[in-house]
Amino acid sequence: MRRFSVIGPLIGTLCVTTVLAACASGPRYFEPTEHVRGRTVQGFKEAVYELADPGGKFGEVKIWSYGAHHDKRRGTRIRIVFEFHNTSGIDLGIDAAQLRLDALRSEVPFTDLAPSEMHDVIVEPGHFQALGYTFVLPANVAPSDLQAFRVRWTVYHGAWNYSQQTPFVQEFRYAASPVYYGPAYGYSSDCWPYGPFDCFYGPAGAPLRFEPPPRRGPREAVMPRR
Repeated sequence: MRRFSVIGPLIGTLCVTTVLAACASGPRYFEPTEHVRGRTVQGFKEAVYELADPGGKFGEVKIWSYGAHHDKRRGTRIRIVFEFHNTSGIDLGIDAAQLRLDALRSEVPFTDLAPSEMHDVIVEPGHFQALGYTFVLPANVAPSDLQAFRVRWTVYHGAWNYSQQTPFVQEFRYAASPVYYGPAYGYSSDCWPYGPFDCFYGPAGAPLRFEPPPRRGPREAVMPRR
């Protein structure tokens, strides 16, 4: 009588399942789409904004992201870092109560996510200060699900506020020559995060433009220690 073993196929299935789960929960890295004028020592692109009010320029802020990471205990979270330089004669700060993140998952938005840390930052005249905020995503969202996100933030300076929103898209490295991985996909160059219109919140505001999908390449960055 012939005996059949299911151990081999079972091990193969478990290996494939483990690999797929690791890919789904692995980190994803994002870069700002505007005001990119620098990199951190780890290689993350920075959006750099000059802070100004009716009295003139009063400082500068750099914003970057460590990306989206997942672990079983805390789920998927996005880490954003602000670095301030106060060049004025009075304090400036960030209002954590007005700090929000909007994320896109398969063109479906998650809006008004508040940070886990609800503390303000006060930067004295002539000083530098950096501070990070963590945004926890819903339990069923993996880092690989995210397409883009944007951070809405406000800096206060005396009687004036400076408000801004910074969009981030997933890092990609384009191939030297176009490579197609199946049917073309479309996006509107006028839609957020590539343009000013919130097309994902209503009808698209511009015709779609079709291009070959980009391929993700290796990061050229030294990741921070955990």
